[in-house]
Amino acid sequence: MNESGYTSLHDAARDNACEATAALLKNGVDVNALDQYGYPPLHWAAWHNAYEAAAILLEHDADVNAQNDKGFIPLHWAAWNNAHETAAILLGNGADVNGKNDDGDTPLHWAAWRNVYEAEALSLENRTELNPREKSGYTLLHWAAWRNAYRTAVVLIESGADVNARNHKGYTPLHIAAEDNAHEVAIALIDHGADIDATDEKGDTALHVAASHNSHETAAYLVKDGANVNAVGANDWTPLHITARDNARQIVAMLLENRANPNLKDKNGYTPLDLAEQREALEAVKMLNVRRGRRRWLWG
Repeated sequence: MNESGYTSLHDAARDNACEATAALLKNGVDVNALDQYGYPPLHWAAWHNAYEAAAILLEHDADVNAQNDKGFIPLHWAAWNNAHETAAILLGNGADVNGKNDDGDTPLHWAAWRNVYEAEALSLENRTELNPREKSGYTLLHWAAWRNAYRTAVVLIESGADVNARNHKGYTPLHIAAEDNAHEVAIALIDHGADIDATDEKGDTALHVAASHNSHETAAYLVKDGANVNAVGANDWTPLHITARDNARQIVAMLLENRANPNLKDKNGYTPLDLAEQREALEAVKMLNVRRGRRRWLWG
């Protein structure tokens, strides 16, 4: 062992050196010895998918749920690195599929982040909690949407994950998909019953969020699937107010083509055109002026 606590067993586990691992354990090396970061050898084996070494460590009473100084267990690393074989061995030896680190992240949060859908499926077979929440209230589906991890999202949805779960700001997975233009995940969510007009704590729908992040593809899918183009959110803004202000011409055009009302006023009495003029969003101003003239008879 050196000054950092790192032992030859850490090296052997990392390198999947099975004979060395077995010999060191036979000679009395502590199977749960911690390095300076609180990592026992099993953490290194899990990180590097050294599944044969992991099996040997577990046969010699390695703690399958040993936490490091941040609360991570070996299954977190296996999930992060798509170490499918190691994950199976860990789960077979009692790894806690719902174990949380200091941020409240479970191994499946990390699998969702990396779109490791094989790990998702394997862990779900082991009775994982489908809607665990980390410190910000994000569920697995929120994380999958965040990363546009389509295959992981489908595994979760088909296993019964809540498509309308909310984080601490009231965001559903569909809001997250809209924010990051994860249009494939958005489609999967909508196809499986996500509330397309669900509002966050400020009153914004997913379409508002897509508009504010210029997520054109996701916005188009939302509108196609029936999102309310005239929904009133924060500041009494419609999606058209947001896109006009930001000169997001593609979404402005798409909203206008789908009967967005250019004459609605926000809490300060401003129309989308007013906001566009204030920001000197010239293309939006041009489109809104043309459309307002053409459809004055329709909107009044």
